[in-house]
Amino acid sequence: MSAISISKYGCINLHGGRLPKYRGSSPMNWALINGDNNFTITIIQVDACVDTGDVLIEKTFPINDNDTIAELHKIANKIFPELLIKVLNQIEKKEY
Repeated sequence: MSAISISKYGCINLHGGRLPKYRGSSPMNWALINGDNNFTITIIQVDACVDTGDVLIEKTFPINDNDTIAELHKIANKIFPELLIKVLNQIEKKEY
């Protein structure tokens, strides 16, 4: 039995990148390295593979010319709790 299957509602993951483009580790860093104009934070349903579950919600933000990873993390850390509450409420209402 996997940890994913134990939970009545499954597992979710807060991921700092647009999927599937930025699967894996340090997606916000890669957005900066690749010179992207924006970055996306995503909450997904966890499945057996890495960052391949269904996207439950996502939000995209601009990357300004002088932004560092610290600024991107500050945005993500502010917005993730809001998105998480929204997703949990939708799960509770069985909207997923």
